[in-house]
Amino acid sequence: MTTAFVLERKVWEFAAWDGHMESALVSQTYLEPEGEPSEDERFHPVRIFVNRESAELAMEQLERLERNDRNAFRYLEPVAEIELDPHKLVEVGIVAPVRDSDPTTDIQLLDLWWEEQSPTWTEEQREFVWSLFPQVRFYAIREIPFED
Repeated sequence: MTTAFVLERKVWEFAAWDGHMESALVSQTYLEPEGEPSEDERFHPVRIFVNRESAELAMEQLERLERNDRNAFRYLEPVAEIELDPHKLVEVGIVAPVRDSDPTTDIQLLDLWWEEQSPTWTEEQREFVWSLFPQVRFYAIREIPFED
């Protein structure tokens, strides 16, 4: 028995919701190698690897490229659970966002903060900010066992 490591792109869908964008992984049908429909249709295969290390390296590179042009707040729900420690942001040289107790206003403020501040971030600062959102990823690796 051999294992293939499939690098898959997550498919996101957006819709307006109470004044901001709601995101969710969306269904997209594709076939397994055996020709059967996938159990999880939120992912689209990109490449197949023979070892996990190569798949993870490719995934890290593609994630970095995606994050360059993306706003993490457009992928997060619920807003009330977003935690940004302003002291940690300031420690790495990032201006901390203004927050609001109203979730709708808060997401609008955070979205605006991201749009204004992110173009000024270094690669290290961008990586730091994205590390605060481990639930927002654009790729995944799935193992598929098969007979030699």
